[in-house]
Amino acid sequence: MIVVINDDGTIAEWNSGAEAAFGYSTKESVGKPLTILMPERYRKAHRKDLARAVKQGRLANSGVTHELSGLRKNGQEFPLELTLGSWEMGNKLYFSAMILDITRRKQTEQALRRAQKMDAIGQLTGGIAHDFNNILGIIQGNLDLLKNQIKDDEKASKRVDTIRKSAQRAADLTKQLLGFSRRRAVEVSITNINQMIGELESLMARSVTPEVEVEYYLADDLWPTEIDPGDFEDALLNLVINARDAMPGGGKLILETSNCTLDAVYCAQNPGIKPGEYVQLMVSDSGDGIPNEQQEQIFEPFYTTKKPGKGTGLGLAMVYGFVQRSGGHIRVYSEPGIGSTFRLYLPQAKGQAQPTKTAPKPQEILPRGREVILAVDDERELLELAKTSLEVLGYQVVTANNGQQALEQLANKPDIDLLFSDVVMQGGMNGYELAEQATAKHPGLKILLTSGYTGKALSSDDPAQYNNMLSKPYSQSELAQQLRTLLGEPTLSDEAQNEPGQTQSTTQIEWADSNNVGVKALDDEHRALLALLNRYRESAANGDKTKCMTTLEQFKIYIKTHFQREEAVMAACAYPGLTNHTQVHGLLIKQVEKMQKQLNRGELETDELVTFLSSWWIDHIQCMDQAYAPYCEGNAELIKQALDQAGPAPDKSEG
Repeated sequence: MIVVINDDGTIAEWNSGAEAAFGYSTKESVGKPLTILMPERYRKAHRKDLARAVKQGRLANSGVTHELSGLRKNGQEFPLELTLGSWEMGNKLYFSAMILDITRRKQTEQALRRAQKMDAIGQLTGGIAHDFNNILGIIQGNLDLLKNQIKDDEKASKRVDTIRKSAQRAADLTKQLLGFSRRRAVEVSITNINQMIGELESLMARSVTPEVEVEYYLADDLWPTEIDPGDFEDALLNLVINARDAMPGGGKLILETSNCTLDAVYCAQNPGIKPGEYVQLMVSDSGDGIPNEQQEQIFEPFYTTKKPGKGTGLGLAMVYGFVQRSGGHIRVYSEPGIGSTFRLYLPQAKGQAQPTKTAPKPQEILPRGREVILAVDDERELLELAKTSLEVLGYQVVTANNGQQALEQLANKPDIDLLFSDVVMQGGMNGYELAEQATAKHPGLKILLTSGYTGKALSSDDPAQYNNMLSKPYSQSELAQQLRTLLGEPTLSDEAQNEPGQTQSTTQIEWADSNNVGVKALDDEHRALLALLNRYRESAANGDKTKCMTTLEQFKIYIKTHFQREEAVMAACAYPGLTNHTQVHGLLIKQVEKMQKQLNRGELETDELVTFLSSWWIDHIQCMDQAYAPYCEGNAELIKQALDQAGPAPDKSEG
């Protein structure tokens, strides 16, 4: 994304990438101070640096990349990388900023740190528990011998029994610690967890209070999984007891099982798990919920939100240890005052039946469409993820951060075919209320709701007509199938988007007439750039990092030559924005070079560049290049001379 500001600190122009990231329209941003895009803590330093740069006529840190936080229109902060530049035009100083949203990279780093921390804690607790267990063994053994020697002394025997009970409690805690730290399961067998849940039903009923209503929704065709049955029992009972404690006044506890496929998109967003087929267990409660700041710590040993004396803080640590040993994955979704859902993903047992139609394979051709979809979520990262997922499937996407914005979008864009909204949102209007108001004004509108809670947990007290629920986190496959279920079979033109053997992840960007700037030589080069971009997209989708690196190097070489020729044309046609354009070209080349290094070091995923390069290519042509196009009219001879002097066109064999 690119932002240009005047020497008085106001925004002069910006591109569509910045508009999408910060949430302001061009009309809302241009002419406003740049400080609307930054948290309060940065503003004083920004004003001071700006005044110094204006006085000196240049930026002291031009070309240097900084890691800061940006501020969206809805008040949400997000991490970004910022590279600054400056130039003069007409005796006036301008500043430009090349900005990269690094939210996803930060999430990946955070997930890696969390995994390393849990591994370190596991090794530490395992070592302590092993030694402590040996000590307790000595204590318990000697107590048994002592009891036989004092069996005629009733008073002394009672004291020995009291000590022995305390030692046993300590041994039980040690066993839990060893269960968390153990790397491998002791007795693994192919297990149907539906059967185990059935066997534990009476025990779970006795573990909760009479005020807690327990419901079961178990899939009929559930795949088997290879786990330690004893570990699974412990994990399930711990989740049930935790749910009970979260509902002291009673409530609803729901257990669900299903088959699911975690695709590459989901796994890229959740480091530490591999794409494939999984058995999913969901345990939902209608209790107090867990604040966001505590969700990062709930699986650590001895961390508990319960009152003193009400828990050891080892229950969820045991669950986490079991899932890790089983090669699975655990996620929690919780809203304070509403409840929590824990999801356990356990790998389908190897050599068992292949996935049924309820869980599409990750590599199958996904149904696509061209309808207009309104995506609504109050969490910006999730909204951007939904937007990207929908666009990859071919849909046109309109977004909103809350219910009121969504209703305004519907009023302004009557061609919207489907509303895709989160259920739990801040701002006074939830997804059900939004759907009710939207369909009242637009009766033909299709509705698809999504939530981190399961459909069973949400649907009992909510409007039945809106119970078509996509459960977060959802895979690309699940989203694609649900959309076509609601919208009907795609038309012939929609189906034509999928060539034989092409998957959704290899979708290519097509050239459109709107991309022409009117100079044939440059338009040909833009086409060649698009071919390189599509080659990179395909390599990223196939997981071919080597080919991605090669294509990115070709892309960088190509744009350097292309930019030189483009600047020669602008100079020949006396385009007044040449200096600005040249500055942005330089910033982009630096950004690509930096990303090359990050990709090579493994600090950046190949598909993270897809969005950046695709957005840049569109902005480069449809925003920046279209600005100089009018100056080219009637200057064909000047343009030809400029191109001849600039040197040959880039090697089109590279594109």
